[in-house]
Amino acid sequence: MKSKDPRPEASALAEKVRSHVRDKAGRRGLPDVKALLGCGASAVPIQAWLAAVVVAADAKAPALAARAMKRAESACAKPAQRLELARFCCAIGRHDRVRAAARLLLRGKGVRLSHEAWLELSRVAGEAGDKASASAALERGLRAASGPDELRQAAMRYQNLKDYGRSLRLLDRLVERHPRNGVFFSDRGVLRWLMGDQAGALSDLAKARRLDPANLETAMSLGSALVAAGREAEALALYDSALAGQPDAASSGVGKLMAVERAKLAALRRAPASACGAPPLSPAAGRRCPRRAGPAPSRRAPRRGRPSPRRRRASPG
Repeated sequence: MKSKDPRPEASALAEKVRSHVRDKAGRRGLPDVKALLGCGASAVPIQAWLAAVVVAADAKAPALAARAMKRAESACAKPAQRLELARFCCAIGRHDRVRAAARLLLRGKGVRLSHEAWLELSRVAGEAGDKASASAALERGLRAASGPDELRQAAMRYQNLKDYGRSLRLLDRLVERHPRNGVFFSDRGVLRWLMGDQAGALSDLAKARRLDPANLETAMSLGSALVAAGREAEALALYDSALAGQPDAASSGVGKLMAVERAKLAALRRAPASACGAPPLSPAAGRRCPRRAGPAPSRRAPRRGRPSPRRRRASPG
């Protein structure tokens, strides 16, 4: 007599456990987690094992969660499943598991992933503090890159890892190949600012603004750089121009931030010398007026720090 095929039962249990995550069942889902643990690891999809981890953790059952995690690791027969495990572990803060999964993928022979998948592995490895694996995954991703957008994503990932040299080499290549693309100049301008090259950053951001005047992120980055360089009058004019050119700009995320920064900058320029701790700004090229004699300031003006242009994140793809 043939034994009963356990797969239909395992499939039904897997779906019930996944529904417990959606319903936030808590301890009510533990009986199904225990029943699922009675099935073979290969008979259950990895998504169900990961759901079992969540249900057990929410129900304060760490032993069951640990068993479910081991089953999930045993069920990783394909590189894409190992990546899914690494992403999940990153989301729940199990960075040790992320590092282990990343190293297994990188050491495996014949492992093939898409460009986007390698970049995602680089992201989670970087968040787990494994810079070596993050860089190695990026190198693999570059081998699979086939277009400018993919090279840009890799450059942004190198920037996030603070590997500015490699990021700059990729952006130099993109600017050389696509001299009319303002986004690439803007990206390189932000990177040069982070590297301490103020003149190069301002040059790239200004060119990006000329090539793509409708890009609010570029205008915001250039304005921040101008303020940090002591050229507040130019920054104020830039914000006015960018907001006036797009009537609906103030309703967008970047537009709202630009409007706030513009208002702060205008208020600082209007502030009288006796009302703030720093001399006011004169209309001519944003220079400081001589300090007036008088009583001690009643309040401090906002400190002029060194705001940097907004960073961009790599899309995980």
